[in-house]
Amino acid sequence: MKLFIEKTVKGILAEAEYDPTDKRFIVLKGSKVSENISSAPSFKSAKAVKTLREKYVFNRLVIENVYFKSSSTAGNFVTGRSTDGPST
Repeated sequence: MKLFIEKTVKGILAEAEYDPTDKRFIVLKGSKVSENISSAPSFKSAKAVKTLREKYVFNRLVIENVYFKSSSTAGNFVTGRSTDGPST
């Protein structure tokens, strides 16, 4: 299953796949993530998103496929804010 996140105003254009065998979401290489990561106290995943982006993102582009256990975590990585993956 292919998944897409496009937020033109924020310059986000990401593609992901769901692997039903492994039950993982894969943000695909070449996806473009948001420029910023939310510093809101309610966004508990900010540190994890920053760490993953330091490893997998260069100039806002994902340089290698990134694997997640949930759509929400994948959405957080792409948008840089708290998301409900399916409705991102």
